[in-house]
Amino acid sequence: MFGRRIKRDVPEINATSTADMAFMLLVFFLLATSMGSRKSIRQELAPPVDSTRVAPLQVKTRDLLIIRLDKDGQAYIGDEAVAASDIKTRVKRFIENPTNNPDMPERHERELPLIGRTQVTDTHVIALQYDSRTNYKAYFSIQNQLREAYRELREAGTQTYFHCSFDDASVEQQEVIRACYPQRISETMLQPQKGENE
Repeated sequence: MFGRRIKRDVPEINATSTADMAFMLLVFFLLATSMGSRKSIRQELAPPVDSTRVAPLQVKTRDLLIIRLDKDGQAYIGDEAVAASDIKTRVKRFIENPTNNPDMPERHERELPLIGRTQVTDTHVIALQYDSRTNYKAYFSIQNQLREAYRELREAGTQTYFHCSFDDASVEQQEVIRACYPQRISETMLQPQKGENE
């Protein structure tokens, strides 16, 4: 009544091209997938100059804010130790000089397109001096604070003059705001003195 079951062999699958297909799929997904965009620090470099006509830059003492970063990552303005989180506020106050403090950049009138005559302190220089042994985290923390100070000043200026955000402003409007708050950052790497522990 019951027949005997016949055992059937499972047919083999030819897998010789599987590795090639996997490699081709991997290449396809690498090329077709958008990779995360790299975040970089925007650095405005000085334009190239004719070496035969280079004159040394004369900066008044009142126009210069020196931020020193030691090998342990501690920031100083003058002899005063400053927390990295306070750098942005100090830099903004220095650049704006709302009370025309004689120890900060001199405010002077300048004729600018689209906004007319306005008070600016465009002669300021922020000098960042860092030890050659300073770690990257401390260095980039200060860099971020400086960039953020300029970003906030430009954002506030755009709101005041053009009633929009800096990103929404036209190219001409952005150029005017950059002229009001030019990014002037000088960097110097300090080498350890002889006899200092390396």
